[in-house]
Amino acid sequence: MGETDLASVQRTARAVTNLVGDGCLVRVLDEQRGALRTVAVDHRDRSRRDEMRLLLDHPAGATSAGWAGQAIDKNVSLRLERQAAAEAVAASPADGTIHGAVLAPLRDDGQTIGVVVALRDSDRSPYSLREQQIVEGLVRDEGPLAPESAAPALSADRVLEHAPAGIWVTGLDGRTLYVNEAVTSLVGVPASEMVGEPMARFIDEPPRMVSARLVQECERFDHRIARPDGMEMWVSVATTPVTDAHGRRRGTVSTLNEISTRKQADVELRLRAAANEAVAELAEWALDGEPVEMLVHSVAATTADILGAEFASVGEVTPDGEEFVTRAVVGWDPRMLGQPYPLPERGPGRLALEDTEPIVVADYHAVPALEQGAIPLSMNVRSAVFLGIRGGLGLICAHSPRPRAFAGRDLAFLSSMANVLAARWESDVPMETVWS
Repeated sequence: MGETDLASVQRTARAVTNLVGDGCLVRVLDEQRGALRTVAVDHRDRSRRDEMRLLLDHPAGATSAGWAGQAIDKNVSLRLERQAAAEAVAASPADGTIHGAVLAPLRDDGQTIGVVVALRDSDRSPYSLREQQIVEGLVRDEGPLAPESAAPALSADRVLEHAPAGIWVTGLDGRTLYVNEAVTSLVGVPASEMVGEPMARFIDEPPRMVSARLVQECERFDHRIARPDGMEMWVSVATTPVTDAHGRRRGTVSTLNEISTRKQADVELRLRAAANEAVAELAEWALDGEPVEMLVHSVAATTADILGAEFASVGEVTPDGEEFVTRAVVGWDPRMLGQPYPLPERGPGRLALEDTEPIVVADYHAVPALEQGAIPLSMNVRSAVFLGIRGGLGLICAHSPRPRAFAGRDLAFLSSMANVLAARWESDVPMETVWS
């Protein structure tokens, strides 16, 4: 790439940074290495700009791999969030500084020569569709002048790629033959990593038609997608068979439409009803004088069930506030019962004892300053919820190896259970007689 071309892409990086991004990098195809090479970087923050300059002239992955490969191969722009955005920049998701990205194909004289990546830092909202369009406008290649009357070519492939609904084509063996950009956005995985893989790898339960060759009618069901970044998506899937000219089955085509908001509202309604019932039952047991030991096991079980947590625990905190003594567990080793565990000085458990609201850790990897206990750390816990029981008596805890497992959840029932437990707990004095 000549000096004139380098100056041009550097101006593009600066324009993208100034108008819509916190930063920008430009990568071009290196045909000899079969890889992408970073040729220009920019960022509003000088220190971040200096860090990004370390990427200059370094290979950044195969041209057909990942999100950048999808933008180049399919000649489409992509809007990415969180983990996918970090992957597009070849940064660690644990970095926590990248909150979103827009990838736009870089063209010269009608040919795709690379990709422009607009970056958004973690303290701002992800990119909007309007901002994606601005990036596309900044990197648009006008190419050779065409007659004003000439209509732009519109291929069937391009229509499918830009369709607002997800389109997913599978063969007779249930493996993916094609996915459009909408599907990759829903699943959170680049097309290059989906093609050739079974549909079952990405969705909770594939439509029956994908594997049952005798099913001929259109199939419609709701399905759940667990994305690599920990987000959960609900989609409505309609599947129909694909046949050849002789009427023989060759595979299936499925259309996907996101219904996460509606589905989540339905799920939250059912969970709220179940939580209210569990709290009422707990209060009734407490009024009947049931021992605290039985109540804490009920609280741990309810916490795990309502939040879908892989691990839950309830216990007391020693008078000096230094240790957590486990009294009920779900998912953890039962041998933990009765054992004291240090509460890290900079851990969320300590914070919860000083607060009246639940402390939610969306992702420990994104907040390295937070300390974890040795046991959760050994189980690769990524997210957690902690709630102090009134007066620092104890803690209700939920843990999950999934990032953002509890983000946006209604946690009011935890406070209600903590209040019931505290009232019963305080009636059992002295403290050493509670667990006898």
